[in-house]
Amino acid sequence: MLGSLIKDQAIKAIAKKTGLDEGSAKTMAAKAMPLILGALKNNAEDPKKAEWLEKAVEQHTGEVLSNPDKIDLGEWAKILGHIFGDSKKEVEEKVGDKSVLEALAPMVMWALWEANTKTWKGAKELLSDDSVIMWLAKSFLDKDKDWSIMDDMFDMAIGFMKGKS
Repeated sequence: MLGSLIKDQAIKAIAKKTGLDEGSAKTMAAKAMPLILGALKNNAEDPKKAEWLEKAVEQHTGEVLSNPDKIDLGEWAKILGHIFGDSKKEVEEKVGDKSVLEALAPMVMWALWEANTKTWKGAKELLSDDSVIMWLAKSFLDKDKDWSIMDDMFDMAIGFMKGKS
């Protein structure tokens, strides 16, 4: 599910929706994925925000991968405000393009919805450190399979910076 979000279909959908080339979309989505998951995990652990998150997961079903035109970036900009709170602007700067966050977030919510319907686990369980979803995200981002994504994120950032030069 989440591992497939950074695969070809999702990257093509993000690139189409944002107007970026697929390489840039993939690099930025790889930066955005752990930020979105981390913020959602934090929200799931807060009783007030957890209720909102559970409702949001239930509502965000659909065909976002096959029909990215249905993604309303303006709506997702507001939802990302709920997800990230005061750190939204900082997260946008880390990713490099806020529209990537706005295009990827509904895909993450869809993946959570799909996982919920298959496992009957709530968002808090799905986003826990030992959850399958977090494992999938880490396994995708962990290129050298050392179970740490920090070195891989650094390598992606260096590669991205070299591409900008």
